Parts: sequence; structure tokens; C-alpha cells
Amino acid sequence: MKIAIPVDVDRHTLFPKTGKAPFYAIFNDCYLVDTLPQNKIEHNNVSEDEHIKAHKAAIESLKGIDVVLVEHIGKNMKQAFEDLGIKVEKINSNKKDAKEIVKEYLACKKEES
Repeated sequence: MKIAIPVDVDRHTLFPKTGKAPFYAIFNDCYLVDTLPQNKIEHNNVSEDEHIKAHKAAIESLKGIDVVLVEHIGKNMKQAFEDLGIKVEKINSNKKDAKEIVKEYLACKKEES
């Protein structure tokens, strides 16, 4: 499973606001395989459709990701991920390290199946 998590400039600490995250840590199951920058966007004073389109452009490099784990996400950013076929899952964890969050997420998924 390919998982993305919005992270800070240190590239491993969860960034709480998905749309403003400087990077995404990319995991293949529990293994960190890459960090990708989020493209900067301008989307002030635009229609909702244009707002979503701007977010899609910012996350275009994440195509192929199965799920993005987020703490907070706006409706337009969520829609942009979903339009690209990426599932959005909100996390409720005390952990802030991306690898620990992924391990916890995968353990919960394993318990569910």
C-alpha cells in the first residue's frame, strides 16, 4: 500500500494542515521511499472549482498513492485528493513522527481484516 503523509521541512514530522504542508513523506507499506514537495499554489479569490483545480495541481506528483493520512484537511483539498483517486483518512494519534503514524495505521488495518 502506498501511503502519503503531509510533513514539515524536516521531512518526518506530521504537518497538521495538509494544504500548507511543505512536503509529503511517501511510504510503501511501512518503508519510507521518498519525500515529495507540495507545489505552491495561489488560490485566493477564485471559484470553488478553480480552488480545487489549484489543489490538484499542487498534489499532481502524488498520483498513484492509495491513501493520504491527515490530521486536518479542508474540503477543497479533500476533493482534490479524491478526484485523483487518493483516499483521505483522518488520523487521531498522539504520534507526530510519520513512520510511527504509518505503523499505527497499518496495525489498525491489519486488526480490522
